[in-house]
Amino acid sequence: MAHQEKKEKALFMLITFTGIVLFVWLRLEVLKLGFEHQAYLKQKKEVQERSKELRLEYADILSPSRVERNAKDNLGLVEPTEKQVRYIK
Repeated sequence: MAHQEKKEKALFMLITFTGIVLFVWLRLEVLKLGFEHQAYLKQKKEVQERSKELRLEYADILSPSRVERNAKDNLGLVEPTEKQVRYIK
């Protein structure tokens, strides 16, 4: 009978130890996922901010005043004279 009790006690301890290890492992996984989630949220915010910056830069690049300034400053273009303008009906 004592041998059977030792087996049961050993089995109980094994199950208890396995349960504790499983619980600790699950808690660590939850913590790890929490940190990963925070990192992804930070990255998402950074990407959204960069996207906003790029949209503003894109709008600025395509603005008529910037295109005109670039044409004059970098390409040497000038406003046409009255004689150079042709109107089409």
